[in-house]
Amino acid sequence: MKFLRSSLSSLGITISFFCLNSPMAFAQFSYEQAHSDSGISRRPLATIHQEFAGLASAQGHRADWIQYGTSVSGKRLMVLKVHDKNFRNSPGNLRPAILISEAIHGNEYLHITDRLPFEFMKPGQQNPAFEAFLGAGGVIYFVPVMNPDGYSAGRRENARGADLNRDFRIQAAGNQGFAQPETRGITDFIASESMSSDLLVEASMEYHCCVGGLIHPWAYTRQQHLTGDQLARHQEVGEIVSNLFSYPYGTVNDLLGYGAIGGSDDYYLEKYGRRAFSFEGARGAEDKKLQQHVILWNRVFDLIRAN
Repeated sequence: MKFLRSSLSSLGITISFFCLNSPMAFAQFSYEQAHSDSGISRRPLATIHQEFAGLASAQGHRADWIQYGTSVSGKRLMVLKVHDKNFRNSPGNLRPAILISEAIHGNEYLHITDRLPFEFMKPGQQNPAFEAFLGAGGVIYFVPVMNPDGYSAGRRENARGADLNRDFRIQAAGNQGFAQPETRGITDFIASESMSSDLLVEASMEYHCCVGGLIHPWAYTRQQHLTGDQLARHQEVGEIVSNLFSYPYGTVNDLLGYGAIGGSDDYYLEKYGRRAFSFEGARGAEDKKLQQHVILWNRVFDLIRAN
């Protein structure tokens, strides 16, 4: 936390506090209110979709490019599902699933999620950890752009002006959420996939910007903390990130000094009980660290298979 606060100070970013009507609300981070920008140029949404469709076509034995909904303005919500289509599951066995997503805040594009699957499935290149994860029945979902309306407009929110990362249902907070089609679409899709294919979402990670850190639950309260096996699972990934990137890890309250109700991390942990993260990339620089992210995920693949 000391490291991160020092970094924030050097960037001229401050933490501002104000009162909200909700008894669960805390201080909010001022860069959030100012609509932070990743400093990384956004590529056309159509280009990203075309590339993913081409990858699914070339890797038809283990990749599907699936529409799971439409945005407020009617843009397609798309996910790449990667799995071994020849895998036959044993009755009662839960297969491990991972959800990797980006640009839920439309102006926080890091150019990571839209390249990761191409790195894992590069022709002529062996990736043992990735292959072993798929061979064990693992499924990986890549959502390159969660908020296509905000992404296309270079705006944090969706076309209704809603912050999608405040729109997930958190039962412990009494938050209903899912007022927006983008959040309903992905969570309904993953829940349906989990039921129909006997999946357990072992890890979700949403790529954000811009201060460098790994955030895990809980965000909705300062009073509840991870303990036992849940804490250990999150710390294992946190240590991987710390060693690879020299980024701190902890809750949003630990790292940034504010809380938020309705975030995806809290939802996925509450729903599936395993691992849920937001990766905060470095402004204007995270796109240069793709190979570190490849290593990160290879280690997470191995970690999940081992557990």
